[in-house]
Amino acid sequence: MPKVIFILIFLFSSIAHADRTMLSNVSQSAALLVTASWFTTGSNNPAENTVIPCAGSQCSYGVVLYYQNGSIIDFNGRSIPVTAGMTWKMANDAFVRRFGATGIAAWQWNWQPSQWDVCIGAIPVRSGGFGGIGRPFSIYSSPCTPVPPVNVQCNVNGDANITHGTLNAGQVNGHTAEATIQLSCNRAATVSIEVPSPDIDLGGGVKSRVSVTNGSRISVANSVALKIKSVLSGTAPTAGQHSGSTVIVFNIV
Repeated sequence: MPKVIFILIFLFSSIAHADRTMLSNVSQSAALLVTASWFTTGSNNPAENTVIPCAGSQCSYGVVLYYQNGSIIDFNGRSIPVTAGMTWKMANDAFVRRFGATGIAAWQWNWQPSQWDVCIGAIPVRSGGFGGIGRPFSIYSSPCTPVPPVNVQCNVNGDANITHGTLNAGQVNGHTAEATIQLSCNRAATVSIEVPSPDIDLGGGVKSRVSVTNGSRISVANSVALKIKSVLSGTAPTAGQHSGSTVIVFNIV
């Protein structure tokens, strides 16, 4: 009787792949501090093995803060030089060896332009890392992430209590008094101001009408002094202590 022999064959295969560095988070704080996180993931893009267009010509690859048409670029130390013949894979491998597969880049600027991007790519640079030409080269369709604007925060400081002092009955009508408060914002903003209930009954036949003399809509570059005005009116006012309160609403628009 013939023997049947079963042969179990294990097949192994592997596909060579490159690593791709990507941005995971880009943010900007009130102090004009831009931060960006990167991580590395696998990529099977055949273009990884093509030579970077600016290779060998004062070109750098890395995480770059980019403004407008390359008028300002800043790697802030997070880049490697792109030498002649260097491919995207070679550049990315060199970047990961130097800076790690994950990390955070940060830039501090003392002014805030209207639009920044953070990009991972290669770009020609002058000495010092500033003054690129055009957008960074990349094999990916969207190598750049816009930097989100800083959330506007405004605060009101100062004493908003208004004191009219001691008045005779004949001095009540039309008597005015003011208090000054400070409205400060962490960046340029437009703020609307509203006094929902401007007429206050102070008791004893005395009323006050409250307003903010700066207007109902103001621009704040940094800090603005606001004057709160109270105008009294009275019908047979009686002697004694008179007081009341109202609310001023500020909206960032």
